[in-house]
Amino acid sequence: MKQGSVIAAADRVSDRRARALPFITFLFVGQQALYFLGFGAGTGDQQIHNVLLVSWAALSAIMLFVLTTGGAWFHPRAVRRLVNDEVTCAHRSTALSTGFVASMVACMVVYVVSITEVVEGLEAAHLVMSVGIASALLRFAFLERRAAQNG
Repeated sequence: MKQGSVIAAADRVSDRRARALPFITFLFVGQQALYFLGFGAGTGDQQIHNVLLVSWAALSAIMLFVLTTGGAWFHPRAVRRLVNDEVTCAHRSTALSTGFVASMVACMVVYVVSITEVVEGLEAAHLVMSVGIASALLRFAFLERRAAQNG
């Protein structure tokens, strides 16, 4: 691949990622909101509950993989290197730090709530992971969007 075409491809991938991240984050947060509001869960249908949990786990794993690797897996290595430049790596680091802090705050909330109410381990883990991944995605999306708009 020629240098000019590699740079052009990297620019397209970066722009697509900056546009897609807010939408993907919205989908992830929406899925979690539906779960925690009780739509489909706890209705007595164990099969649908299992489908919800497996889909949440799969989506969470994919989102975590996107956050930690930067995506662009189907593009040549030269394009991936350009897409994951120093600015993007700094954004990713900031986003992962934000996700860690949000996860710790969620843990503290679960701990305080568990003093007066029973909190099941599955629900606690689901909440902590969802808060951490969603906050990291939101921060990364915001930083990437801002960088794309500034040029």
